[in-house]
Amino acid sequence: MKGRSMRRAPLAMLLVCLLVPAACGRAKESTATAALSQDEAVALIMNLPQCRAWGDAVEKASGGEAHAAYVVQGEWKAPPLDCWQVWRVEDHADHTVRNEIFLVDKNTRAIFVYDEFAPEGKDLVPLAQWHQEWPS
Repeated sequence: MKGRSMRRAPLAMLLVCLLVPAACGRAKESTATAALSQDEAVALIMNLPQCRAWGDAVEKASGGEAHAAYVVQGEWKAPPLDCWQVWRVEDHADHTVRNEIFLVDKNTRAIFVYDEFAPEGKDLVPLAQWHQEWPS
């Protein structure tokens, strides 16, 4: 009896691994390749140290009258990029001021900052470079 149940154990484990890949240390492929949602893109930007610090500074400077806000302004398709365009804005009671434009690649989650004053082709600044230029 004991020998018979031992032979079934590998088969049972194989079935578990096939039906529940995470149980064997493998993530399901569908979750690894899922495109980034708008909400996930905004969360990535909001949680950058520079954005948190900027939001705190806006609130403090305005005495609580203005707040940081993040608005998805649609998609940005410039091959090979397929990004969400996320605007960082100061939200006042009677107006809104755009402060920065971030692009978040839907597939790689890479973040770029759009520099509207740079020449075309050099207007997308990688996040690492932006971190160096604008430390938190």
